[in-house]
Amino acid sequence: GVRGFASNTGARAFFDAPWIVIYIVMAFAIHVYVGALAVVATLLVTGVSLIRQLVQDKQVAHANRSGFRSMVAAMGLLRNAEVIHATGMQAAVIGRWRTRRDETLAEQGAVRVSEITLLTFSQFMRSFLSSIGLAVGALLVIGGEITYGGMFATMILFRMLLSPTDRLISAWQSFAVARNALERLEDLLTGDTERD
Repeated sequence: GVRGFASNTGARAFFDAPWIVIYIVMAFAIHVYVGALAVVATLLVTGVSLIRQLVQDKQVAHANRSGFRSMVAAMGLLRNAEVIHATGMQAAVIGRWRTRRDETLAEQGAVRVSEITLLTFSQFMRSFLSSIGLAVGALLVIGGEITYGGMFATMILFRMLLSPTDRLISAWQSFAVARNALERLEDLLTGDTERD
């Protein structure tokens, strides 16, 4: 919960968040077109990251529920092993459990494939938008509106801008888990204080 959030990249993502605004201001300082593109790129990456997070949350929750049901069924089988053995129902019961386990494994595999697909698309979007930033910088150099240094600054700026945005969205789930854990801890401590 709280310790996991504080020790992983989740907490650092929130410290990186103010840099997004600074990078956008710097992009506008280079040129208004670069700034406008930085805003659009940030919104696009944020949208893709949010969609990725929402899709993954639903799929993971469904796969976890399925895994939990499979585990509960297995525990029930263990508790009733003697009765199942005495009635000669081992084959039927084990067959039903295997079917449920196979469904769970298939769902977990689908979650993993979806996670990899969405992550790859998100990384492609970041690379594509960085390339667009470089292309806009090059066009502005050709037009004489910025210098070569401005073009390289645009390229670096876009790489720096898009990473914190994606990390921030990804860290939101661990933030929510940490917040819920902290609320439970506060409720526990408050309850103990009231009992004293």
